[in-house]
Amino acid sequence: MIRSSPLQLSTLWLRGFAIWLLAATALGPNLEVSAASVEVWYGPEDRPLEHLVRMYDRAQRYIFIAVYGLTSPLTVKALVEAKRRGVDVRVVTDRERLEDVKQQTALSTLREAGIPIKINRHDGLMHLKQAVIDDEINTNGSMNQTTSGNRYNDERLDIIRDHALAVKAREKFLSLWKDTSDSRSGKSRNVEGKVATHVHGRGTLKNNGRRNRHCRRGSRWRRGRVGPGTGPEGD
Repeated sequence: MIRSSPLQLSTLWLRGFAIWLLAATALGPNLEVSAASVEVWYGPEDRPLEHLVRMYDRAQRYIFIAVYGLTSPLTVKALVEAKRRGVDVRVVTDRERLEDVKQQTALSTLREAGIPIKINRHDGLMHLKQAVIDDEINTNGSMNQTTSGNRYNDERLDIIRDHALAVKAREKFLSLWKDTSDSRSGKSRNVEGKVATHVHGRGTLKNNGRRNRHCRRGSRWRRGRVGPGTGPEGD
């Protein structure tokens, strides 16, 4: 076995450093060195929503949530308490969930606590499951903030601690917050509080011309599936 001498190792290290320095010089401010910390929680065994709620309990400046489904009393309680502590709490969700009675109840409770809510009205879904906290924490994954998402469904929640990634997620949230168009092509309308209209017997939810892709004639959801979840992704 041939061992490298200390001089050879030093030469290799210097070459590697020189390559990194050249790359840093060429890329300039576009080069980001991240030391992100990531926690991964799976549902139902890890009860992922309970880990997320603990992040809400520790928030000091803001909590910005973009989520398709929000019905869990755990989330509602944590957000109301955060608002009472003076935290800036905002929620963006999708109009296709507005027919869900549990979602209506949750959003009404948040509004009564003074938490502003905006409803996406684009042709496509607002299907993010993202929370951003204090420019330090960004969460992502498959989990809606529902009881089923916490206790019954196969889900994943990633809790990412990284300033740069959190800032990027915050900017995405604010772009959704400021968007008042009802389609990607940009017809401007008021986006708050519009409840969808159910068209019985036709297998669709009609939301200003948008067809609900989850609700088709003969689907398990329309027939009434057995279990704790009542919507396409559970409650």
